[in-house]
Amino acid sequence: MRGPLFEKTSFIKSVTTRVRKLGGGTFSRVLLVKYKDEDAVLKVGLYNDNFHQQMFNNEAHVLFNLDGAGGAPRLIMAAVNSPMILMTYVPHPTLRDVLLQRTLQSQSQALSMFRSMALAFAQVHELGYVHLDVKKDNILVDITSDFKVYLIDFGKSCSQGDRQGTSPKYNHHMLSIVSMAPQPRKDVSSMSVLMEETFNFLTTDSISDLDPNIFSLC
Repeated sequence: MRGPLFEKTSFIKSVTTRVRKLGGGTFSRVLLVKYKDEDAVLKVGLYNDNFHQQMFNNEAHVLFNLDGAGGAPRLIMAAVNSPMILMTYVPHPTLRDVLLQRTLQSQSQALSMFRSMALAFAQVHELGYVHLDVKKDNILVDITSDFKVYLIDFGKSCSQGDRQGTSPKYNHHMLSIVSMAPQPRKDVSSMSVLMEETFNFLTTDSISDLDPNIFSLC
């Protein structure tokens, strides 16, 4: 059965050209690069040990199996000997940026966005995965296309019902993934928090006074 393409780190570096840094976190930095004259994303781990290598291997397999479902980036290749993933580039702002720049200006726009978000998570869940890191920085929004949502950063994702997850187990000094076997409701719960934050940002009304269609998304 065909699986993700793994190459040597030196090969991945040889076929990519760095353009600029896109972001980063506790475990990695994310770079915009050129690959075959196209924009791509290179995610590089900050720690080259077995634990982080397993994390990146897990994310590579998740992206490979999702194959773009939920708007996820498509895997191009991953490094066999270090934490490094090359994936397609999704050129849209994060939900955080959309809110800060006040691009989202109405309830109807927000409803369109959350309908798309619910569909994106449904596609991921139907393939047997839970995202487990739902936050404004991991939601990209196409503001030119009815606020369509793309999910990114599947570094903590694991299979539904997998008590230990397909990613390495975190200890108490690290970010805990989940204390119980992960289920789709974990993502749904996190999405509901984003909904409340978004609608509170848009209006001074109580969320209970808003369009009842909002609640059908959950």
